[in-house]
Parts: sequence; structure tokens; C-alpha cells
Amino acid sequence: MTTVPIGPEVTFGTNSVNVSPGPSLMTSGGGCDASSVSGGPRDWYMHTQGYNGFYERREQFRDCNISKLNGPTAPSVEYNYIDARTTVWTNDQIMYNTTFSACAQVLQKINIQPSGACSAVVSGDAGWGSNGMYQTSGIGLILRPARKDAGGNILDPTGVCQESFNFELGVAPGVYSCSSGWDTLSNARTDLARLGNELNNYCPTFNTNLVDI
Repeated sequence: MTTVPIGPEVTFGTNSVNVSPGPSLMTSGGGCDASSVSGGPRDWYMHTQGYNGFYERREQFRDCNISKLNGPTAPSVEYNYIDARTTVWTNDQIMYNTTFSACAQVLQKINIQPSGACSAVVSGDAGWGSNGMYQTSGIGLILRPARKDAGGNILDPTGVCQESFNFELGVAPGVYSCSSGWDTLSNARTDLARLGNELNNYCPTFNTNLVDI
């Protein structure tokens, strides 16, 4: 039997995650009240997740293969966008015959690290810029007793998932410009939320409700 208190840090083998004491009732990923964690060791479900990526701004041209009556038309920029390469991962596991003092739910933190043109403006409302990265600075975590059917069989999923894919973000009309007003931190956060909604298409147990942008 293993007893692991929920405190400032929880250590599993050689890995550690910083968590705060979980609430007495969890509403995300399954209920967990005080009675469900009392009475000795049991099987626990733990879910962790994160994602990160890098990106570069690109331009989509129009009129590249079109000729008008008086001759060919010079190509022009129709819109600009962020070409983002994202890697998402999840880890779902069952810890058997273990005692925790409480459930835990920790939000995943995601930060943008922009570079290049417009990555810093006087107002401090920096957006994507020309290129950069976005990183998970704190993993998302759900820890609660495992769900079981009437026969005692565990219903929660287990396994590790990691997938990478490309996705368009930060689409704005015309040539990219720092003064356009499109590339702002609030718009970039909206883009990250939209990206987050795609992640469980690649890793099915990814929980968008755990992401704090």
C-alpha cells in the first residue's frame, strides 16, 4: 500500500508535479467527494496533459496564375497567417491500491513566446509577431478515484498519446503590419483557445477545460 498526501508537490517515482490541494468535490473528469477518498487504499485514476509548438507567419498570394485583358496581374497578398506546428500529449494511468488524502485538479498553463516583427509594442499588447513558440509551463492534472462498473472493472482509459500536426492561426487580411491592430495578445489567446478545441481530435482524452490561457 502506498500513501501519498496531496500537498505543494506530489512525487510519482522520478517525476514530480506541483499541485494544490484538490477541492472536496470535482466536477471535471468525474465526481470526488470526501466519502470517496476515505476508508483505506483504492485504485486511483491520474490524467496529465500538455501541448507546445512553434510557428512562422506566412502570406497567401492572389492572382499568381491569372492574366487580365491588358496583361498579367502582379501577385498581391490576400491574407497573412500563422503556420503553427503543434505537439499534444496525454498520459492516463491507474495507480492501484493507493491512498490519497484528496482529489486534485490542476489547470494547464500555456504561454506564447513571440519573436520578430511586432513581438513587442508600446502598449504591451504583443501578439504572435513573425515567429515564435508556445509552451506548457505547468501540466494539466486530474487525480481522483477510478470509476468502476458493477463488476468492479475499471472504466477509465489508460495509455499515452502524442501527436503532431499543423494548424492555421492568426489569419488577417492583406500584408502583415504591426499597425494593423490585428496582431494583439487578446486575439492570440482566442487563437490558442481555438487550437485547444482541436487537440482532442488527436489525443481523445485531452481536456480543454483544464487549459488556462
